[in-house]
Amino acid sequence: MNIFISSFHPLISRNILLTGVLGGLKSSGFFIYILCPEYKKEYFIKEFEDEKVKIIGIDNEPLNIREAFFKKLGFSLLSTSTVAFKKKEKFIRDKNIFSFGLSWLLRKAGGFKITTILFRSLYNFLYNRNIYKDIFEEHKPDLVFSTDILDNEDVRLLFEAKRAGVKTVGMVRSWDNLTNKMLLPVVPDRFVVHNQIIKQELIDIQKIDESKNSIFVTGIPQFDYYLNYSPTDKKYFFDKLGFDIDKKIMMFAPMGSRFISTDWQMLQVVHDAILNGEIDHSAQILVRLPPGDYMDKSRLKLSDKVKIYFDDPGIGFVIKKKKKKELTREDMTRLADSLYYSDVLINSGSSLCIDIAAFDKPIICPKFDGLGKVDFYKSTSHLFLYHHYRYLLRTDACKVVENKNELVDWINKYFKDPAIDRDKRARLVKEQCGRLDGRACERIVEVIK
Repeated sequence: MNIFISSFHPLISRNILLTGVLGGLKSSGFFIYILCPEYKKEYFIKEFEDEKVKIIGIDNEPLNIREAFFKKLGFSLLSTSTVAFKKKEKFIRDKNIFSFGLSWLLRKAGGFKITTILFRSLYNFLYNRNIYKDIFEEHKPDLVFSTDILDNEDVRLLFEAKRAGVKTVGMVRSWDNLTNKMLLPVVPDRFVVHNQIIKQELIDIQKIDESKNSIFVTGIPQFDYYLNYSPTDKKYFFDKLGFDIDKKIMMFAPMGSRFISTDWQMLQVVHDAILNGEIDHSAQILVRLPPGDYMDKSRLKLSDKVKIYFDDPGIGFVIKKKKKKELTREDMTRLADSLYYSDVLINSGSSLCIDIAAFDKPIICPKFDGLGKVDFYKSTSHLFLYHHYRYLLRTDACKVVENKNELVDWINKYFKDPAIDRDKRARLVKEQCGRLDGRACERIVEVIK
């Protein structure tokens, strides 16, 4: 049997192709076609192609007018606090009361199931692309596994599968996708999701009828790696970063310039606290840059007395477009080692809080902007209004701090006793990771089989 697997988002290699999912499907007797961007085709051939896997490069054509319209409409119909916040932000910028009022009406209408039915029916009626028709006719897939059901290219792929009468399995890639992207234009036959929270979002927000479209909670496939890997030798890892093996590591996870403008300020605050001796233990900083974004480092004033390592994961394909990167096996190992050897995570909104909770490491979430006030909509504070973030905050696993003194105080407390809030981190892991037992990949393979 032939399976199409989509890999258009940079994290799919890490989430699916470098995990046990690909190997499990191959050992089950399937022939697999991985669909990836054309400009990454040679890399994918080198990394993944063999006698059971073939790579198909896809030219990523821009959204046409209809697709762009439905993407914008689908976002406006999401009845979530994230959309409400972003629409308010837009109103403050453009002062268009008519647009703001219309967005309020659309968001309210999106809370009704009839609206989602009409949206998907209209999308189906007006959709006019045939990008995948020839590929389906040539390779005749028996099933399509969409690894990121809200990605533009995945939506096109799912639509063509429906048109061709091919079975579909769709995965919700990340914890925030269903609440900040758009209404699903195309509904796959079966879903795989990380946890019960995302399952309930499919039912409550996306209005999916589970009696018609089964939803399987599998856990997070890339987290299987955390349970099954052996850490790199500590001295080797520290030496590679230029770190002192006798000092503690603070991992700092910037959100990136697309979201906030104060990442550099928070890093400066932590750096200065170490430099001034406010941190009780000798410490060094591991900055894990977001794979799909940048952090402004131009205004940092760093001392040679404080050791900092900037980890910029992924290999690039298109200059100055970090979204076009691809994570490698080495990136996976380095991240796992970084989480394992770090003593605390400082993080305002990155999903790394979930990763490091799986290692039972303390988490601090600053709710202030470092060196001074900035526009609220580019500040750290606005992240706490996002719909998906409420699930994180309700566990109290991430210590929210509102000024430098609180930040330094909690760094010192966690350095002294990392067991503080262990029960709360366990709750976070249980809610966000679903079943953390090393068998998430196996469950995804079973759904497909």
